[in-house]
Amino acid sequence: MKKLLILSLLLALAVTASPALARGGADRVAGEVTALDGATGVITLQPRYGDPVTVQTSADTEFYRKVPRGGLEPITFEDLAVGDRIVVEGAWDGDLFNADEVVVVASATPPPPPPPAGDRLGGVITALDAANGTITLQVRDGDVTVQTSAETEFYRMQHHGDLQPITFDDLVVGDKVRVEGAWNGDLFDADRVIAMPVAPP
Repeated sequence: MKKLLILSLLLALAVTASPALARGGADRVAGEVTALDGATGVITLQPRYGDPVTVQTSADTEFYRKVPRGGLEPITFEDLAVGDRIVVEGAWDGDLFNADEVVVVASATPPPPPPPAGDRLGGVITALDAANGTITLQVRDGDVTVQTSAETEFYRMQHHGDLQPITFDDLVVGDKVRVEGAWNGDLFDADRVIAMPVAPP
């Protein structure tokens, strides 16, 4: 009888302690966006189970959207929408979850599909060759050489979502970019290059 009582108490303690242990050791949260505060960079997230989570983003937080072919497209906080389903990696700080990376895995309003004849790439610029008009882009699966031309359009997305025309020379190593175009062997011929907003200093 005593053994059964002790076992029952231990099980009760384990069940009571498990949520705290899960939170303390967590490095990832997932759920649906229920509110966005652009002024503070806060995302309110409703997990499938449990209470809402307050996610704090910063200038160092990376934002991506999962695209149909399995890649990740760089986006910004302003591209998020209530109803998006996201996965956030980071660390707990009390009741806040500080985000290192936010990935939209299902959009509230799915983005329009890319043009049938074109492809898209998203990644970080690791090298620029102005003489040849090439961009070395680090993507999820390695490096890609992007070939630009006189017909390639260049833009930088602003924090409010508008696109500002720029030139090849305005790009810098470290820029996160989205490239639209088509594969040509091992090269990716760019029709359009969109650089993400520059993080404030």
